Amino acid sequence: MTDDQRQLKEQIEQTREQLGQTVQALAAKADVADVKAQVQAKTAELAGRVKDVAGQASQQAAAAATEAQSRIADTAAGIAKATPEPARQAAASTASAVRARWAPLAATAAAAGAILAWVKIARRKRS
Repeated sequence: MTDDQRQLKEQIEQTREQLGQTVQALAAKADVADVKAQVQAKTAELAGRVKDVAGQASQQAAAAATEAQSRIADTAAGIAKATPEPARQAAASTASAVRARWAPLAATAAAAGAILAWVKIARRKRS
């Protein structure tokens, strides 16, 4: 074998190694791209599921709220029917008086609370 033949054989061998490395690198990139595509597809699928579940939960919550409102309205109507007219008028009168004088009533309640707290503290000091 001549020197030219040896050099040519070495070049062929180097080229084969480089080609093998290139093929491996391309295969690795293809795997990464495939994995990325799979992840994106799975993410889109899960996002769709989450939206569906959230929509169902929202509908169920709205239905439950409507049912609760209906029950409350029915209960309030039943209470209103069962309450005698004089009691309803007295309650309405008291409620309007409280609304008109809420500030003085709140101040009175706060003062009473402060007095009770002061008395309790004074009793503790004596004991």
